[in-house]
Amino acid sequence: MSRLWWFGAFLVVVSSLVRQWLPADDGQTVFCSWSGFEPRPPWEMVLPGYLLSAANATAIATALLLGWVSVRRSGAPRLATTTVVVLIALTHTLLQAARAVSSLPAGAACSIDPATFETTPWAELAWTLAPAVLVLFGARAALDLPRLPWRPIAAAAAVTAAAAFAVFLVRLPPAEPVASRSSDGTPRHVLAITGSTLTVVDLDDGGTTRVQAPDPAFYRFTAVARDVTPGAYLAAVTTRGDGAFGERTSRVHRVRMDGDGGATVGDQVGGDLEGWVMDLAVSGTGTIAYSRLLPDPQDSGEVATTVVGLIGQKREWLTRAPQEGPYGAGGLALHWRNTGTLAFRAVTAGGGPHIVALDIGHPGGDLLAARKLHRFGSLMDGSALTLPDGRVAMWTSDGDSYGESITVVDLPRLRTARVAFSPGCAAVMGYGTDPSGRHLLVSVMNTDQHGMEGTVRECAEHPGELYRVDLQASPPAGQADPALPRRRVWQGEEPLTAIAW
Repeated sequence: MSRLWWFGAFLVVVSSLVRQWLPADDGQTVFCSWSGFEPRPPWEMVLPGYLLSAANATAIATALLLGWVSVRRSGAPRLATTTVVVLIALTHTLLQAARAVSSLPAGAACSIDPATFETTPWAELAWTLAPAVLVLFGARAALDLPRLPWRPIAAAAAVTAAAAFAVFLVRLPPAEPVASRSSDGTPRHVLAITGSTLTVVDLDDGGTTRVQAPDPAFYRFTAVARDVTPGAYLAAVTTRGDGAFGERTSRVHRVRMDGDGGATVGDQVGGDLEGWVMDLAVSGTGTIAYSRLLPDPQDSGEVATTVVGLIGQKREWLTRAPQEGPYGAGGLALHWRNTGTLAFRAVTAGGGPHIVALDIGHPGGDLLAARKLHRFGSLMDGSALTLPDGRVAMWTSDGDSYGESITVVDLPRLRTARVAFSPGCAAVMGYGTDPSGRHLLVSVMNTDQHGMEGTVRECAEHPGELYRVDLQASPPAGQADPALPRRRVWQGEEPLTAIAW
């Protein structure tokens, strides 16, 4: 009986070695790519290979020892059990060390979520340690010890299972979203995107919590929006794709806050969407709008079609052209002007970027047939966000961050109420308001390429910062066209590119 346990452990170890040379179950190859150069010492580049070779050597030694004991008639030597357990533990330690040393550089893009490589799956851990458990059972059988009392063992197992289930229930996210509040009544947490990662930012202490992607293949978050229920949000996520825009599929998921700075990605809303979803917007009645980009079939680095649509409704408006302003491509800053009208930035047939309004009561068709609300000046670009009182927070830029500003205006009369924010040396990366529309959040990037030589100027210690502005505050006296007072609520190594407060 003892040799059967040892033979089972031998089969597990041998199968682990064989599986290394077999293709993945789904037949797909996992690959990663990144740009730039991350200097590493030579030893750090070669060490993972040595660690993996050592792990394979210890695994082969374990298999040979297990096979020898399995066919040995006189039973297992006394030191064999200890030796096998030590070898298995050493193999696992070497594999974990190789995983830690060979971590991917920041910004790596993979065919699956790079976070997958940072943790050891439970199945892999169980498969690695199972031979040690089998060997221990074999050693006990060889000693011919009396049978263990099964009732205390069963009772202990039941208590352990009940405790584990209780912990699982406690850690379950709430059935309904929970919106925690700061002392002034505004939501304490913000759902944001940094790089392609979904993050919760705590506006009280500046802390951040990463939100797990819904699927290993769908992990690059591209857009967020506040839902009608407090603490509920929507997030768009896409696959890695090919090139800048090619071969991408996007999904929209609901996201629930738990009230403590954590968030859970929930059910998918609607079906899969071809292309890259760049904007999400939810009306007061819960209608979800999106914009998405479709690539040029001949060049995945170019946009061929821009589409605006409504989830759950077979209506879309599109234009056979990328929506590029004087300073490159970007999202449409899609938002609801009222429950029946979408507003966004568009480059119309007349040339130059505009703020336009699209009546969703009309059937789908030409995206650029929308009504014009405002045209930006020559060599100017910008976007807008409608506030609950009907006014608009408008970002404008002349191509230099010193020429950027966010103002509160009335459209279409364009009567400026006040300058809300001037980034100075920095560049605005995104902005949004709380549900009341009184408080403005602005994300800025503090590194900027300036001039024909591409000189990089550093505006602050951290590349990314988030500022909060009270739109009802009084501007400082004695300044010409002053911006409102602002307060920094977060800083990090990468700016936030999308904000849902």
